[in-house]
Amino acid sequence: MRFKTILLFSLAIPFFSNNLTAQEYRVNRTNEKKNAKVKTEKFGKNIISFIPFKLIELNNNSYSNDYTPLSVGLSYERIFENQFISFQFPVTFSLDRVGFFVTPTVKLYPKKQGIVKFAVGPQLLISIEDGTYQKYIQTPNGGYYQMINEVRKTFGFGINNSVNFTINKSFYLGVDATLGVNYYDSYNKKNVYSTSYNNNSMNILVGLGFNIGYRF
Repeated sequence: MRFKTILLFSLAIPFFSNNLTAQEYRVNRTNEKKNAKVKTEKFGKNIISFIPFKLIELNNNSYSNDYTPLSVGLSYERIFENQFISFQFPVTFSLDRVGFFVTPTVKLYPKKQGIVKFAVGPQLLISIEDGTYQKYIQTPNGGYYQMINEVRKTFGFGINNSVNFTINKSFYLGVDATLGVNYYDSYNKKNVYSTSYNNNSMNILVGLGFNIGYRF
């Protein structure tokens, strides 16, 4: 159920942002006629933000159903001079177990910068975290399952959709969602047994996050 909820959020963001962009366009056209001096250059090209929560679901990424892929962290985004492209570098730390996630993202803005702007672009996922899995051990008298604690490493990629809200010149809010593939998972190299773990070479990657920060 949790996976389906995050997936629905990730698919809803592009539709929601398109409606906001259309409304913003009509408002901006009116404002441009009233005040031609207002330009988007007033918005800073650097954004430092705090990530109060970020959900990263690696398709049932733990044998334990109690695992919640919730993390918090920081992010830096640099918007290039053409205002169409930016590079974002978020780093978050897991609240459930020892580990961190790095999700570098290239964001493409269709209509430069503004108060409410939608962006889409490729995103990578690199994570290292403490993990637990069950390993089947074969013995002459039969087999048994042993709990193994080991560092888990993953690498994935996907398409990120985001909406930036610049409340004023400096105050920034953002929401984003990612849908992609967990391409490499070190658990897949182990002899893993679990009813809730999908031991395939590639699993679905879904992410959902919220940012609040300072723009300059």
